[in-house]
Amino acid sequence: MEWSEQKEEKQERHRSVIEWFDSHPVFVSLFFWATYLLLFFAVEHVGRSSHIMVHSRLDDLIPFVKYAAPFYYIWFAALLITFLVFLFHESRTLYWKLFTSMVLCTMLSILLYFLIPNGVNLRPSSISGSDLFSWMVRMIWKADNPYNVCPSLHVSTSLILDLLWQESSLLKTPAEKAGIHLTDGLIMLSTVLLKQHSVIDVGAGILFGWLMYRLGSFLTERFYC
Repeated sequence: MEWSEQKEEKQERHRSVIEWFDSHPVFVSLFFWATYLLLFFAVEHVGRSSHIMVHSRLDDLIPFVKYAAPFYYIWFAALLITFLVFLFHESRTLYWKLFTSMVLCTMLSILLYFLIPNGVNLRPSSISGSDLFSWMVRMIWKADNPYNVCPSLHVSTSLILDLLWQESSLLKTPAEKAGIHLTDGLIMLSTVLLKQHSVIDVGAGILFGWLMYRLGSFLTERFYC
């Protein structure tokens, strides 16, 4: 009888936690992103003198293409739009699957960056021109240092977004799903065309993102559903 009461008490605590999360999704999400940004900018300034430089011969064959800059920026909008749409127009299960996968992906990536600081040295020495694309590239390079690049967060998180959008009931046609594939694919491609990442970062990001999606899905289904 005592064991049964303890089990019921544990289940009740679990339900209370789930209900609290369900009642405060905006606060929980804002807290997560604030924590992520704080940790990311902190780790950006750790151990720069000892970064492992990531490079592949394939990187040298890929041209620098400044016209890829808009797709690099689209990543920020894709994150915001997906979180807002899933929060207000999707099931809570799918939203928490997105949230859990993103928490795992970003926080474990930061831990890897801290334990194994890495970077790339692929950027051109300078970029000339006063056109919009040149300006966009300079803004990227100014804000986003070429450190802590493997696995690529642009790539891993884009893959998570892509996989979860494919599960969404909001996409009604194959064309809509293909549009998501194309958008996320171009975001990933932009990382190497702008020399922000090595192809090694991209490959690692795809693998890492898939693993975090699978783990996030498992945890959500195990503890939320």
